[in-house]
Amino acid sequence: MADLARSIRGVSTEEARRCLVRHVYRHTQELVGQTPSTTELPPVIVWVSQLARLQRACLGLCYFGGLTHREAAALLGVPPGTVADRLNAGLRELGRLAAHGTPVSA
Repeated sequence: MADLARSIRGVSTEEARRCLVRHVYRHTQELVGQTPSTTELPPVIVWVSQLARLQRACLGLCYFGGLTHREAAALLGVPPGTVADRLNAGLRELGRLAAHGTPVSA
């Protein structure tokens, strides 16, 4: 998908990735409330699923999606400082979960 988006004249790789991240985030909001079976997921995905919703969103948008705190804040409708706080808290919580070595039941 990123290659297709980059094929549009004048769109950089970074712009294409950011656009796709925003679209994926918006689409996932339609799926809120649906819970997949955790038995077939890697432990890290189960750990991420245990984070608070805003922590997951900040982690996904900033860490995995490459958005800035300000861009994620605009998308989430919260101040950039909140994004930074939730991102830090989410990373600390992932570290705590990983230290236990096994996923806690979701």
